[in-house]
Amino acid sequence: MAGAVSAAKDDAKELLQSAPPSSDYPNAGYINLIDEAWYTVREDGSWSCRTRLTQKICNERGRSAANVHIGYNSAFEKFKIIRARTIKKDGTVINVKPSEIQEVTPYSGYAMYSSVKAKVLIMPAVEDDCIIDYEWEVSGRKSLMAPHFWNGWYYQSGEPSLLSRFTLQTPATMGFGSQPYNTDIKPVVTTSKDGKTKTYVWEGRNFSEIEVEPYMPPRSEFSPWFEISSVTSWDDVAAWYWKLVEPQMKSSPEVERQVEALIKGKQTDEEKARAIYYWVEDNIRYVGLEFGASAYEPHSAVDVFANKYGDCKDQATLLITMLRQAGIKAYPVLLSVSYRGDMNRRLPSPGQFDHAIALAEIDGKQYWLDPTAEVCPFGDLPEQDRGRDVMVIRDGKGEFVRTPAYTTETNSVTQTIKVDLNADGGISASVKWTTVGGPDLSTRATYKYLKPSRYKESFEAVVAAIAPDAQLGPFSISDHSDRETPMTVSYELKAGKWASRTGKFLMFRPNLDQNASVQTPFSKSNRKHDMWFAGASTNASEMVVNIPYGFTVEELPSDQSLKSDFASYERKCIVEGRTLTITDKLVRQDAVVPVSRYAEVRKFHEDIIQAQNQQVILRQSD
Repeated sequence: MAGAVSAAKDDAKELLQSAPPSSDYPNAGYINLIDEAWYTVREDGSWSCRTRLTQKICNERGRSAANVHIGYNSAFEKFKIIRARTIKKDGTVINVKPSEIQEVTPYSGYAMYSSVKAKVLIMPAVEDDCIIDYEWEVSGRKSLMAPHFWNGWYYQSGEPSLLSRFTLQTPATMGFGSQPYNTDIKPVVTTSKDGKTKTYVWEGRNFSEIEVEPYMPPRSEFSPWFEISSVTSWDDVAAWYWKLVEPQMKSSPEVERQVEALIKGKQTDEEKARAIYYWVEDNIRYVGLEFGASAYEPHSAVDVFANKYGDCKDQATLLITMLRQAGIKAYPVLLSVSYRGDMNRRLPSPGQFDHAIALAEIDGKQYWLDPTAEVCPFGDLPEQDRGRDVMVIRDGKGEFVRTPAYTTETNSVTQTIKVDLNADGGISASVKWTTVGGPDLSTRATYKYLKPSRYKESFEAVVAAIAPDAQLGPFSISDHSDRETPMTVSYELKAGKWASRTGKFLMFRPNLDQNASVQTPFSKSNRKHDMWFAGASTNASEMVVNIPYGFTVEELPSDQSLKSDFASYERKCIVEGRTLTITDKLVRQDAVVPVSRYAEVRKFHEDIIQAQNQQVILRQSD
């Protein structure tokens, strides 16, 4: 292949001979034969990272691996393909031609992110038992936080990995920290003959695929990996980011006029901050780039304001600038949405963060603000930002603070149901849902982006689960643009076959949905991973059933009271005259439950299902 380097030796025959048969891995779509990277850091701050991925395709499920996308940023990185080829099972080698390698700009419609690129390779002649083998290099003239470097390496993936190796080469005098997680693999260290460089090699072999399970922990909590960083303190990270962001928080006459218009007539700083936050949330289009993909330096607030779009750090910078223009203290905040643990146990580096938001301080109260959430009320945060160690940067000084986690009161769905039951088992019913917290944001987003012409269709899908012949009646949705008021959704329905009629008896389950099957996420007899129940929540309902004339209660489901440190479930059935009231509440706690308690968790959910499958039995009087 044109542009190949000497390091890419011709080992096709060796790969075919050493690769295990696909039958040894019946669950695998493909096998990672080689997953390797060579990371070189030089005295002048320049760096390069060469990566090789060699995979045996086992079956049709694995062929998606042959569609390769590799991202980089052309503003500060150079990219080259060293080799890309398919090795057929008969030994034939088919190289990807340079003309067949495409470069795409995912955000071509956004001038500020035109440097974000991706190389696209469609590996040729892919068939079962072939091998795809490709190698590439990304390099930079200097680190984004010169002279420091940082990186991380996971040995395990969603498919088996036979060889996983990471090699680091640095000047011999350059120090760095190294931290392994969930493994005791240590690097093998060698020094060059001239004593000028050191090479560190981390190597692991024969890793099984990661088995995906419901409520499993993040990969960082159980899978073997390590991280490296030459950054010595979090204070250095905070000072570095402040130098990037502070010059970008400059206003302009246009920004000043917009702020003045927004705060006109507002009496308090909270009212002013609310108006500015909602303007940014509503008017600055979010471009979903991962923090770091478009570098770490935000664009200027003036540019973001003019272009009316930005990624997380851009939106936060504009919001802070406008708040400060209104005389309100506001600061940039860095966080990781993918890591919920203690940031102080991690090595300091900019790479620990993948999101940016803002913090406003008004009259001694903190207001966390994430305008990228788009439907989030002022002072609220989406689930991904909650319960995280975040770095608040005030004038170059960083401080870790934990954002508030959801509570069972602030993250809930409440359902109120009224059912008029007929003697033949048919019903007329009305339902009202009220949402708070995460369910409120998801409901609000659903109806913000769903075409109004499809609202009815969405309700028809809901009532179809209630009874086989359910017919939708009037429905209503509260104003999704009113973020200060919890969303409410209401609808009415009629169904001719809600309760089962057998002779003199009417029977139905103690919940509205008679047609939906109740399933547990813990059906397996055993599991590998601990259970992570992220985010406390409450799901509560009250169903009032008007019993038809001439019927009395023959049998009621038993009251339930299931309690554990990770969840509780309560149900009560009360009869007063011709009215049956069934209250039902499931409360989940934010908890990590060890896998040794899996039988307990499984039984808890099975008990709930059994309770929900019990029957109310009504008897017609003689």
